[in-house]
Amino acid sequence: MSFLELKINPEYEKLLKKLPKEEYEALKQSIKNEGQHFLITVNLEGIILDGHHRFMVCKELGLKPKYEVKFFENQLQEKKFVIESNLLRRQLTIFQRMEMVKPLIEIEIELAKERILKGDPRQKFAEGKVVEIVASKIGTNPETLRQGIKIIEEAPEALKEEVRTGKRSISSAYNLLTQKPKEAVFEPKVFTVWNFSNCDERFGVPNFPGRIPGQIVQNVLYYYTNEGDLVVDPFAGSGTTIDVCNFMKRNCLCYDVAPIREEIKKHDIKEGFPKKAQNCDLIFLDPPYWNMRSEKYSANSVSSLSLEDFYAFIEKLAKDCDDIVRVNGIVAFLISNQLERLPQDKEYIDHVFQCLKIFEKIGFRLIMRFSVPLTTQEFAPFNVKRAKEEKKLLGIVRDLLIFQKVN
Repeated sequence: MSFLELKINPEYEKLLKKLPKEEYEALKQSIKNEGQHFLITVNLEGIILDGHHRFMVCKELGLKPKYEVKFFENQLQEKKFVIESNLLRRQLTIFQRMEMVKPLIEIEIELAKERILKGDPRQKFAEGKVVEIVASKIGTNPETLRQGIKIIEEAPEALKEEVRTGKRSISSAYNLLTQKPKEAVFEPKVFTVWNFSNCDERFGVPNFPGRIPGQIVQNVLYYYTNEGDLVVDPFAGSGTTIDVCNFMKRNCLCYDVAPIREEIKKHDIKEGFPKKAQNCDLIFLDPPYWNMRSEKYSANSVSSLSLEDFYAFIEKLAKDCDDIVRVNGIVAFLISNQLERLPQDKEYIDHVFQCLKIFEKIGFRLIMRFSVPLTTQEFAPFNVKRAKEEKKLLGIVRDLLIFQKVN
C-alpha cells in the first residue's frame, strides 16, 4: 500500500477538531526532528481510522507516513475503534467527550445484541450496563452521562454551547431543560414601572450583548396586541421577540444586520422595512443606545454613527415605521438615557426626550410611557466605588415609549 492510497473518510472527519496552531506546530517539529513515533491506523481500504494529524504533518513535510492495517469483523467494530482512539488522544471537556461517545452507546448496544444472537452465554444485555461502561470510559458517572445525552438530543444549540465552553455545568443545563420555568405562568405588570432583575431563560440567546428581558416584550404584547397579530422587530439581536411571539401565539417577522439565528432574516433597517412587514400590528424597537456598548456590536451597527447621524437615523426610522404599521397600529420604542462613554465624559444626553420629539414630529401619538430601568448589576462594584469617589452618577434610566399611528 503506497502513501497516496491513504485517505480520510468524510464520515470520520466530524470526529476531528483541528489542533490549535501551537500543538500542530509542535507535532510537526517533533516528527521533523525525531521521526514518526506512532503508527497511523488504517482499514483494509486505506481509510485512516487514527492518526489524521500525523498523516497531514507527514504530507506537509513530504515524508512517507508509517501505518498499520487493522481488520474489523464489521462496521460497528470499526466505528467503535474510531471513536475510542480519538477519545483517548484528544484534550476534551466531559461534555465534548459525551458528544463523541453518544454514538458509541448505540454501537455497544448493537454489539451486545449481536453477541446474544450468536449464543454467547456470558452476555446479558442491559442498556443501563452499556451506559455505565461508556460513562467509565470518559471519566464520569452514568447519571451525568444520561443528563448530557438529554442535553445533546433536546437542548437548543445556544445552551449546548454554554456547556461545551464551560459557562454552564451539565447539571445546571439539565435542570434548565427539564424543570418548569419559574415564570411559566405569565403575570402582567399592572404598574407603569417594570423592574426585571434578570432575563427569562426561555427568551433569547444567553450572554448576547444588549439582550433585554423577554418579560418586557411579553408585557408589550399583552397590552397592545392579540393572538394572531403581526409583530415586527428590525433589531432582533438574540431573538427574544421571536421566542416571546411563539410563546404568546403572535406572528413575527424579525430582522438584523448580523443575524445569529436562522429565524432572523438578514436586513439593514437603514434601508427601510421589507415589504412583507406592510400593515403590521406592532413594531418593537430596541436599537443600540447610540455608542453605548458599541464595541460589542457589528461594524454596520448604528452605534458607530455620530450623535447627529444617530438622530437622523431615528427620524428616518420613525418615517419608515409610519409607512409600514397599520392605522391605529403600535410602535413600542425602548431607549435609555446616557451618562457614560461620551467624548468629555461629562455631558448628559436625554435620548428618551429627543426620540419622543422625533416620533411626535412624524405624527405618532404618545399613548403611554413606561419606566423600564436597567438593573444596577450592569455596573461592577469598582464602577460604583469610583462613582462615589468622583461624585459621578451611573445611568440606569430606560424608558419604553408606546406610540400609536393615528392616520
